[in-house]
Amino acid sequence: MKDKSIMHKFMIPILAIMLAQTVLFACIFLFSGTVSRLNDNSFDILTERTQSRKNYLQNEMIQKWSNLDSAEASINTAVDELLAIHKRSSAQFDQETGTAILNAISGDLITLLREHAVTEAFVILDGSGNSATKQGLYLRDLDPTTNSDDNSDLQVERAPSSVTKKLGISLASTWSSNFELSAADENSKFYYLPLNAASDYPDALSSDLGYWSHPFSLSPDFGSSIVTYTIPLRTSDGTAYGVLGTGITTDYLAGFLPYSEIDINKKGAYLLGIREDESSDLTPIVTSGLMAKMYIGTSETASLVPYASYDNIYTLEKNDRITDDVYVSTQALRLYNTNTPFEDEQWILSGIIEGKYLLDSSSHVIVMVLVSFIISILFGIISAVIVGKVLTAPISILGRVLRASTAETPLHFPKTHITEIDSLADAVQILNRDVERTASRFSQIIQAADISMGAYEYNPITNQVLISGKFLSLFGLSERTHMSSEEFGAQLKLFSAAREETPDRNTYIYKIPTKDGGMRWLRLRLIGDDKPYMGVLSDVTRELLEKRKIEYERDYDALTNLLNRRAFHAAMKDIFAHSEKLKVAAFMMWDLDNLKYINDTYGHDYGDEYIRSTANVLKRFIPYNNAIVSRISGDEFYVFLYGYDNKNSAMDIIRSIKAEMDTEPFQLTPKKQTRLRASVGIAWYPDDAVNYFDLIKYADFAMYTVKHTEKGQIAEFDSNLYHRDSFLLHSKEELNKLIEEESVQYVFQPIIDAHTGEIFAYEALMRPISAHLATPTDVLRIAETQSRLRQIEKLTLFKSVRTYLNYPDIVAGRKLFINTLPGQMISGREVKEFEYEFGGILDQLVFEFMETEKLDNEFTQDKLDYYAKWNCQIALDDYGTGYNNDSILLLLHPDYVKIDMSIVRNIDTDRNRQIMLQNLLSYLKYQQISVIAEGVETSAEMNTLISYGIDYLQGYYVGMPEAVPARNSIRSVEIRSCQSGLDT
Repeated sequence: MKDKSIMHKFMIPILAIMLAQTVLFACIFLFSGTVSRLNDNSFDILTERTQSRKNYLQNEMIQKWSNLDSAEASINTAVDELLAIHKRSSAQFDQETGTAILNAISGDLITLLREHAVTEAFVILDGSGNSATKQGLYLRDLDPTTNSDDNSDLQVERAPSSVTKKLGISLASTWSSNFELSAADENSKFYYLPLNAASDYPDALSSDLGYWSHPFSLSPDFGSSIVTYTIPLRTSDGTAYGVLGTGITTDYLAGFLPYSEIDINKKGAYLLGIREDESSDLTPIVTSGLMAKMYIGTSETASLVPYASYDNIYTLEKNDRITDDVYVSTQALRLYNTNTPFEDEQWILSGIIEGKYLLDSSSHVIVMVLVSFIISILFGIISAVIVGKVLTAPISILGRVLRASTAETPLHFPKTHITEIDSLADAVQILNRDVERTASRFSQIIQAADISMGAYEYNPITNQVLISGKFLSLFGLSERTHMSSEEFGAQLKLFSAAREETPDRNTYIYKIPTKDGGMRWLRLRLIGDDKPYMGVLSDVTRELLEKRKIEYERDYDALTNLLNRRAFHAAMKDIFAHSEKLKVAAFMMWDLDNLKYINDTYGHDYGDEYIRSTANVLKRFIPYNNAIVSRISGDEFYVFLYGYDNKNSAMDIIRSIKAEMDTEPFQLTPKKQTRLRASVGIAWYPDDAVNYFDLIKYADFAMYTVKHTEKGQIAEFDSNLYHRDSFLLHSKEELNKLIEEESVQYVFQPIIDAHTGEIFAYEALMRPISAHLATPTDVLRIAETQSRLRQIEKLTLFKSVRTYLNYPDIVAGRKLFINTLPGQMISGREVKEFEYEFGGILDQLVFEFMETEKLDNEFTQDKLDYYAKWNCQIALDDYGTGYNNDSILLLLHPDYVKIDMSIVRNIDTDRNRQIMLQNLLSYLKYQQISVIAEGVETSAEMNTLISYGIDYLQGYYVGMPEAVPARNSIRSVEIRSCQSGLDT
């Protein structure tokens, strides 16, 4: 039989007793019913919270959002009065009557929107025909919690133009003058159902015919989905002539469902849905809660399974996403009265929470029972150990004495009166004295040399460790000459967390804090192959700090603390050497926008802070897996994101960081704030390239592409564009030369007065002097990709006016049109230079806003302030195309508008162009804006334009661009003749 220790013999009976007690306790607890009562309480709390939230939501929907009696009465009264005034019946609705009605009730609709705290309010008129096009007025307030006295927080989504002008409320981006409501379209039910119900139930109150709609969008570009409540509108004779409604966006509605009240840890969710025909399935309307997407997903219905133990408690039907029990408490909202047309559509509010969170109380109790069981077993083990220790104490005395011995107290074993053990103790004492003498001599040598080092040697026979030099004091411990191997190992183990591995498996580096708050690095080298018996410890603090400082300064950018170009290329070389780690990867080039402007306008200190702020945002890539971030040059950063299974995963991260950058504030001055702005080019591995240098080239091209199209956005590499526009990457030096040497000249095309035929003004047109940049379009494209548009703006302003002033006898009294880029602004210093040099003719200048990009509101306002100060005039180029629309007219208030040549071309034969011109002229003349027709190339076009009342003419037919401005108009006689014919 195997020998067993005393500890082993005592442990078995003690453990058996404790196990029996624990099992008895567990049985009593499990059969007491405590767990089921805890579960009942959890379901009651879920039901109570859902019911409370249902009551609140129901009150909002009935008492506020659908309480339209006052508005209905006011609108019906106004309609009856208008019909009486116009002597029309409800069956004689026409567009003029409809417009009058909408003008009359617009105030009531605004009051309805404000008082009922809804996001939408609308009236739709049925008209006199069966057309799907309906007149109406649709107002939107995306934040009903705050109101503006001037209605600046409102938007018009649908209304005739005449109504919008009267209201003075801004138009939404999706504005249309009419509603398009097809009876076959599901999204039109909100209109047709209550309207038809009014015909089917002529004696019913309008409030009983109200209809709550399913979520829908008014048009594909409408934005978020809405839920509406609509009632029919009827004249005094009972004829339904339209509907009145309110609406709530689903995003706003979700704010009334605070899912955190379901579970404090935010593991719950709310689902507001519709149940029809007593079905247990719900059609989702809106959800709230982080877990709702997992529970419901994009399903059109949520399938519920009755839970037999409780009323109004269900479980979600399990599927690929839902594998555990998810409990649902349902509460029906009473939105419709009984015996009304839509009472079968029952709205249900459901509180949802997964079983493991709902029933965590009972789960916690069960866990505590298991913990108690484990503690009981551990208690038994500890008891057995203690008893064993007591019984074996006399035999362990010698071991403790040996371990407790130090250099200051000579080793001395007490007598055990056991012959063999006492003989062994005497031999150990003799060996110990020899070891102490050897250690003392070595320590004296080390101390005499004043070297920060120490050593140890292990003697396996005595199980002692001989210590010499400053081995222990380097660790901050008291020096000793020897100790047992167990004690020595325990001392080193205290510093195991501070130990760093090195390529040499027998060498370790320890990072030890010092008493003065600094750090000390120690290197321990072990001697011996498989079983090291000796070690040498030395202080390498100075060596490591110097090495790390050199490495850091070599590899990191001083301004941003990001990897520099050398370190980034080294990291990329290393990762591409292990291509199996790459999977799907995104190589990004981030290029700062407006850095040059900030440096020139506010100084390089602000520019450096702008770079640092951008770097701090890009560092947010680092917590994600496998991200390398670097600053490559002044305003360029590289980011490499790799190791993803698909593009979408990486792109979600990129868009998230870009969104954070776009909203990151940057303080320019104590009173002026802007936001960080950067353009991003992305090349994908392996789709675009598998070579590191090709990825750089393609990301560079993608970044320049976005600079050329719409700065501040993200662009992915497009091989088709690359083959077409790759010259942009190779024309940097050509552009630099053009800007530095001002290698452009300006020609002047006359603008002719369409009434007198005389030259009214000239437009300065750029002509590059370059072999590769042949046209102004080429110059602008490459300048945009190189962020040099501001220099082109400056070059155009100064050189065009200087050239113009070379011919004072010709241009005297005539204006000069100068093209200006909407998104560019010269520096404050350059503005003062321009004022000083050209102060005498500033009132002759007309600044023409080009259609190269969307207007930058900040720069545009700065420009308008300067132009007003200089008494200059403003022109808007290419009106009727691209970005130039009515909203820009309201922003700029220009003195001149240039009709785009695409409208002028063939206007003498194209009736559609003539109608378009007539409408534009009517609107612009109403705004007291002079109109210039561009691109006039034939006599027929010129005569047609004059006949429609154009103010000025420009084009090859009336005057070619010339280096020396034309002194007289070549078409003056022909124009005056045409005007005379019109007068007669």
